[in-house]
Amino acid sequence: SKPLAKDSAQTPANYHLSNGAAVTAASLSDDGTTVTLQVGGMTYDKQVNLYTTNLTDTAFFPNKCSEADGAMLSLLSRYYKLDEAEGSTAYDFAGKENGVKDGAYSTTAGKNAGAMQFNKNEKIQLSNEALQNLDDWSFSTWVKFDGATGASQTIASCTQSGVGGDPGFWFYLNGGSRKICFSINGTAGGSMYLESGTAAGYGEWYHVAVVKDGDTVTLYQNGEKVASQTRSGFQTTGISNALRLGGNFNASGSFLHGLWGAMDEVKLYSAALPEEAIKTEAEKSAFAPALIGERFTYDKATAEDSLLVTADVNGYQIVSLKMDGQELDSSAYTVAANGI
Repeated sequence: SKPLAKDSAQTPANYHLSNGAAVTAASLSDDGTTVTLQVGGMTYDKQVNLYTTNLTDTAFFPNKCSEADGAMLSLLSRYYKLDEAEGSTAYDFAGKENGVKDGAYSTTAGKNAGAMQFNKNEKIQLSNEALQNLDDWSFSTWVKFDGATGASQTIASCTQSGVGGDPGFWFYLNGGSRKICFSINGTAGGSMYLESGTAAGYGEWYHVAVVKDGDTVTLYQNGEKVASQTRSGFQTTGISNALRLGGNFNASGSFLHGLWGAMDEVKLYSAALPEEAIKTEAEKSAFAPALIGERFTYDKATAEDSLLVTADVNGYQIVSLKMDGQELDSSAYTVAANGI
């Protein structure tokens, strides 16, 4: 309930990161409630754990802030593997927000383990927070189109179909030309339209991506830049429409432009990825599990020590754990839906 003490909050040594990253500077807001960190050693594909020590508040007798809760830092803002075999939740492996599946969806083979099968009337609904505070960002996914539907097919959308000037974007397969298209209305700077140069085939996996970098928006297909456009003063910060995958809506609330096909490995980054990073993602063939970080904690309520391990299981099922070469009894640990 008290603001943070400035000396403790602005000491980089009080912040600890895993995976080779480090806090290089810390700045406390005037009201003492928000700390802005500068971090070194981060790359677009790295996730790290953050925890704190020795942070205190401004009470007459300073209280030490809890060290039990940590946070995950990443340029990856949203990450939906879409491996779920059952249930209506699309788990976010970036830890920000789970999506809600709707319709007669199913699971099919994907580029990495499973993928979600869309049958023209399905969607994954997210909130309106995904792009609201981002100006530079990158969106990518693997998508496979199963055939023609008589209309364009939505990959992702955060705008209303048929509403001119509505801030947001529509990422889709054109129903006539079968080209991958991206149209966007900014919150400033006007609008842009981009399309790939060749028609997409049915039954094939495509890696598609869009990068918004300052005044420029670039469209990629299978790791190659296929279109780019620049408008002075173009901005997307403040887009308030909810983001959805696999379908769109019009101003009357009617569902349209549904995807007939599969989607896998949906990623939204809070930064503009360079061309080589997009190419690396498109060429990736191995999705091995990865350890993100670990740390010990003490629970005063139960008087128990715990080892918290965060891992990206990458679609694999955890069947056993070993510590110092010894296999742990299954009652000694719990596995969360998006990590350990």
